[in-house]
Amino acid sequence: ARKRPLEEGERKCSYDECPAPEKSSQFHQVHSGCKAGNRDWSPLAGQVLCNACYSQYRHRGTLVRSATSRELLTPDDRKCCFEECDNPTTSTRFIKIDAACSAGGRDWAEHVGQVLCHTCYGRFRDRGTLQRSRASRTKPLDP
Repeated sequence: ARKRPLEEGERKCSYDECPAPEKSSQFHQVHSGCKAGNRDWSPLAGQVLCNACYSQYRHRGTLVRSATSRELLTPDDRKCCFEECDNPTTSTRFIKIDAACSAGGRDWAEHVGQVLCHTCYGRFRDRGTLQRSRASRTKPLDP
């Protein structure tokens, strides 16, 4: 059975700490049998979540965002701390590493408090190092 669309008055996020409870491209009414993200949605059954809060819970299993995701970086802080970063100031996203970070199952302790660009953050999350692979550093030989 298809879910009925939410009425205009229902299109508001139920999460008290939602930063924009009425501004979302989509709202989700949580049903008791929801299995999205392989999470236990039963505590949220019946509530309406904006797309951002729904995605937060689906990915993280909590509606509480980390302190750093709420902390806006000033333009001066939007610079990657990795000295060998190819584009330290031109990323569309910068991430300040907090003590609770465990992305990719990595130990982020040496980077707590640092700001990384999206590329360097992803490299450390995926490979456990900020260093680029040798293949990406070598230039093709001239014929």
